[in-house]
Amino acid sequence: MNDEGIILLLKNHFDKMYFRTTGSAEKIYPNGLYFIKNATYLHEYVVHNKSIDNLKNVHIVIPKEHYYFVDKDKFKHITFYCVNDVPYVFGTVHNYIHNNNGFYVENKVHSTARVHSTVSMDTEGIHLFHTPEKIKQQLKHISNVVVGAGTTIGPHTVIHKGVFRPTYIGENVTIGSLVNIGHNCYIDDENVITPGCVFAGRVMTGLDCWFGINTSISHGVKICDNVVIGQH
Repeated sequence: MNDEGIILLLKNHFDKMYFRTTGSAEKIYPNGLYFIKNATYLHEYVVHNKSIDNLKNVHIVIPKEHYYFVDKDKFKHITFYCVNDVPYVFGTVHNYIHNNNGFYVENKVHSTARVHSTVSMDTEGIHLFHTPEKIKQQLKHISNVVVGAGTTIGPHTVIHKGVFRPTYIGENVTIGSLVNIGHNCYIDDENVITPGCVFAGRVMTGLDCWFGINTSISHGVKICDNVVIGQH
């Protein structure tokens, strides 16, 4: 079956049986649709979770070339779909599912956090996949933003909600005005992010970091504890 046929099959399956979640196969729960780029993730899942007997109604989109490395007996309860283009197949079905079930996760802001009324935390970041015709499609973000105790967020700051897991702002973080925090960033406790800073998606910071005015951090960068970047 080609990729288009698998898309139709998965859409039909959703119409008949509710998927409760979608996402990466790094974390697997029952009643879900997942994608995987490397069979290694499945074996890591077994190492960390030991039992997979409770994984009912689990469907995984996997590259054809990696399916041969899957232990078929160990993962006999999982249905695999071997495809040529994982982002396209998963992204298309993921968007279909969440456009049709009204799924929404509320943001979690601690009662002691101070968030200015102009702050946006319901905005999607840019996470694209391509159709076979090279048309760009936005992958729907289905997670939320979590803000910890004692954190302050200034005017006109945008914190993009997570794609599959939350964008996380820790405790006692100070974020100035006109800051952009990309999807799935993890900002640890006691950070200071001054006005005009731009964090691309999936940035991870350590404890007690300082980011000077107009600092830009590229996608996926990991920063250790007690780092000063930019003006101080």
